[in-house]
Amino acid sequence: MGSVFHLKRHENSKSHREKYKAALSTPSLVKVLDKTAAKIEEQKVNEAELKHAVFLAEHNLLFSLMDHLPQIIASACPDSKIALKLKIKRKKAIQLIKVLIGPSNKDELILDLKENYFSIILDETTDISTSKCLAVIARYYKNNKIWDRFFILVEVENSTANGLFQAIKGMLTKYTIQTCYWFWCRHM
Repeated sequence: MGSVFHLKRHENSKSHREKYKAALSTPSLVKVLDKTAAKIEEQKVNEAELKHAVFLAEHNLLFSLMDHLPQIIASACPDSKIALKLKIKRKKAIQLIKVLIGPSNKDELILDLKENYFSIILDETTDISTSKCLAVIARYYKNNKIWDRFFILVEVENSTANGLFQAIKGMLTKYTIQTCYWFWCRHM
């Protein structure tokens, strides 16, 4: 029989060697599934870290708690792969709030102000460097609930009534929030 001869000849052919190399570099199904599982687990860890940061912000807790909280959770839940992989500290929690949560909430608030009647609550303050700032809180009604949400901290150069009015007007214009200035403008 010529089958052994043909097999050896095929094994040494250029076509077979190229296909064999390609087959060796193709990951096995087990490795692909392991990578998918690892990505899912990594995503769950990221979600857990984000939930930690949001919890601190929502309850007005110190971000320095993140320097110790993940280790406490990991020691309390040693059977949790997610708890053991938490790598969030104070700086990461602050960045998650500033980069992910903050802009998202601000966009949502701007949309709410564009679609609902609202009033603003203002408080002017001067910091240690004598910079004058105006804290703006928006109050509006949505989904059968009254919402009070921090909107923005505006630095003002002139703290007279007209200066504050111009700062508010500029802020509303910047975010294209339509409002009725009739009362203010008529009495200015």
